Amino acid sequence: MSDGRNKDPDRKSFWKTTPGLLTFVAIVLAAVSVWVIILAVRPALLDGLLPAARKISKPAGPSAQWLRTTRSQFVTAIEIGRSVQDRPINAARVGTGSRMVVIAGAIHGSEVNTTRLIGGLAARLADAAKSLPPDVSLFLVPGLNPDGLAKRSRDNARGVDLNRNWDTNNWRADAAELPEGLRGAGGPSPFSEPETAALSSWLLSLRDQSTNRLSVIVYHSSCPPKGLVQPGYRIVGSRQETDPNAAKLGQYWANRLGYTYSPTWPEYPITGEAINWCAENEITCIDIELPSTDDPTEAEVQLHLSTLADIIQE
Repeated sequence: MSDGRNKDPDRKSFWKTTPGLLTFVAIVLAAVSVWVIILAVRPALLDGLLPAARKISKPAGPSAQWLRTTRSQFVTAIEIGRSVQDRPINAARVGTGSRMVVIAGAIHGSEVNTTRLIGGLAARLADAAKSLPPDVSLFLVPGLNPDGLAKRSRDNARGVDLNRNWDTNNWRADAAELPEGLRGAGGPSPFSEPETAALSSWLLSLRDQSTNRLSVIVYHSSCPPKGLVQPGYRIVGSRQETDPNAAKLGQYWANRLGYTYSPTWPEYPITGEAINWCAENEITCIDIELPSTDDPTEAEVQLHLSTLADIIQE
């Protein structure tokens, strides 16, 4: 029988020798290199490796959790498309009717509180789904820009502002927020980004299925101190013409919320914008700018919910 004590000196001497140490280092470096390559190709895999409490996409949690856990017969989970980094763009349909309304948030990934507001609306609507008018369907999209949400970035993973990438007649690659434009913010071409391409196709499909004019509400943040509601519009020549359907809807929301109503964005010109594209494609659309970047209170969620409920009851 061999004496186990004789093995310890041999093991120690192995690590002290140059060939043994180099072999160990080479194995470690090879393993690290393989993972670096994998994550470079599929960065979304990193989400599965991080502890839940440390995931940078945590702010989307409440809405994502609601979408996963709801079991109501009146609620259906939908995947609209995928992001640049292959994250899903999720929606939930509440109700089964053909009169359709879309409520969406976080087209800018830095506007996290819009996702949380829609999460609050979604949870309450799931509980109240039985009382919805039978001809109504509500679609809730908590995060239009999942890659931006993951890194708290306004833009998507390719550095494109998704609210400057729509196929409008004033689209520009260098979005017109400054005299010289913001280089590349509009993307290389309209709908060059998978997020806007998927969303626009989905909205056109809903428009064609809806028995009334499709309504879309897009939440943004922020416009202090009172918040702001802006209706969809068309560009005719050098003039901006407000869509009358969007104006009616926008004024109603502004009055109920106590926000400022403005037919134009007051700070700078905008090109390739979603509410412009919607108006050009016979979709009633408004932007609602929350007054701050703070998380919505219970009272604020309830106010938005009651305003929505009154509209769909008409």
